[in-house]
Amino acid sequence: MAVQAPQLMRRYVERLDLTTEQKEKINPLLVRAAADIRRQQQTNLRETAIIIQHLQEDLDKELTPVQRVRLEEMTENQRQIVEQRERQQAEKPRNLPGQKPPFKDGVKPKKATGKSVDEGN
Repeated sequence: MAVQAPQLMRRYVERLDLTTEQKEKINPLLVRAAADIRRQQQTNLRETAIIIQHLQEDLDKELTPVQRVRLEEMTENQRQIVEQRERQQAEKPRNLPGQKPPFKDGVKPKKATGKSVDEGN
């Protein structure tokens, strides 16, 4: 799963009680780190794909025709799963640094009293 600057910022803001000035200074560092992590993950994915491709080419030499068909089906299924995950990631809403994620199903959580969180006691 890709690490994103808004997620990192939210973690730091929530856990460290950062001042506004600290948030302004830290945000560019988090954006850079998230971009670096994303680049590294993409590199890893490309290298992993090459390794798997070589494995499949080597396996192909040892398999029967029926097994080759199964391998092709397995490969296609895996490709579809990866594409689906990528689409889901692209569709996820992104929060700005320091912004809380949207409420689940658009409904504010209720306190035990039955009032919404921002209604108070």
